[in-house]
Amino acid sequence: VSVSKEILDTVTLRHLEGAKIVLSASDGTSETISTSQMTVVGFETKRAYVSNMRATVGLTYSIEVSHPEYSSVTSSASVESGVKITSIDTSVFIESNFGEQFPVLRMSVGFDDPVGEDYYELKVYKYGKIVTYEPPNFEPDTILSFEEVYYYFPSESLLSDLGASTFDDELFEGQSYKVTVNISSYYLIDLDGFPTDTTSPSFLLPELRSISPEYYKYQTSLSRYRNAQGDPFAQPVQVYNNIDGGFGIFAGFSKSSDTLNLR
Repeated sequence: VSVSKEILDTVTLRHLEGAKIVLSASDGTSETISTSQMTVVGFETKRAYVSNMRATVGLTYSIEVSHPEYSSVTSSASVESGVKITSIDTSVFIESNFGEQFPVLRMSVGFDDPVGEDYYELKVYKYGKIVTYEPPNFEPDTILSFEEVYYYFPSESLLSDLGASTFDDELFEGQSYKVTVNISSYYLIDLDGFPTDTTSPSFLLPELRSISPEYYKYQTSLSRYRNAQGDPFAQPVQVYNNIDGGFGIFAGFSKSSDTLNLR
């Protein structure tokens, strides 16, 4: 929960303490959260209000955020039924860039698209054990490192012009489909340049998300907004918002994931 800023304000959004958040589900369950805590949001550690409620497919969830100094905001969303990954195929090829050659991992994630309008997001993560040297004694310590893998679509892919990880099923409605991505050699070596604990394997974790229409509209409009930044000829982009009385996104998704052993 953050305090909004003026459109020309360059400061970062300020976390709002003292807010009261009420989460309600259509089955009658609810939870009230009034204290924030330090937690990992995305890949950053920051203060956030954390819920213990587990989302259930088929239910509709409502949220109300209130604060003594600000007007209350509300929203609602549902959780989509998940689509399972049916196959993962990989191959390696050599790509030339600036006169040098680099290995590239091509990965195809297969799934069966159900009949109806569906929206997806593909995320890929890498995790494995690495050795770090923490002060003050700089003794070696083995930790589990986890990071998102950024990929790009092959030029011949039906999705190559998206420039985003979200897509709909317009091109393969009701069919079996494989979404194919290329992953650069950076992610095929040690994480962040740290020495690797060679006794433990590293993995790629592809994650196929079945996302709600609200999630899809937000992510695609946010991608267009970012692509338009700094372009004086670009049309203004309004980022999708479904918070009544405020700004932001309240949405749900289901996911299916699998692991790919890198060695």
